Amino acid sequence: MRRIMGDTARARPDPNGTSAERACARMALFPQSARVTFVDDKLWVPVVQVQNVHVLPGIPRLFARMTHAYLPELAAELGARAFVRAEVETRVSESVLAPVLERVQSEYASRGVKLGSYPQWPSPHTLVSAVGQSPKDVHECRDKLALLLSDLS
Repeated sequence: MRRIMGDTARARPDPNGTSAERACARMALFPQSARVTFVDDKLWVPVVQVQNVHVLPGIPRLFARMTHAYLPELAAELGARAFVRAEVETRVSESVLAPVLERVQSEYASRGVKLGSYPQWPSPHTLVSAVGQSPKDVHECRDKLALLLSDLS
């Protein structure tokens, strides 16, 4: 069960109160507009959302537990937009690839496909990825990239 802390749901720690209250206040300074959600009733720490930023604790065990509990809610809130990635590996350097990537990116940008190139060190390879929400468009873009990059090799 999710509990969302509103203005009246739970008092904020008093920064001028006891030493424990002051310590809690220092750990939880967020804007008044922040949305505070307790994703696990057994945990004392909430997920805090400030606009499109979601703040989770830095303690790995808490982070993992809270992420596991929070991701379904976050996915539902965002509409669970899945992304698809397809990659092409080439021996062509990024500087030589740039004009081809620009041309293909301009062709597929309106379809929501984005390209990235990543040199693979120390090997002389570059990994080119196409990412988007339409598997058809992403794979079509990858196939076009593979064809154009084979002409450069």
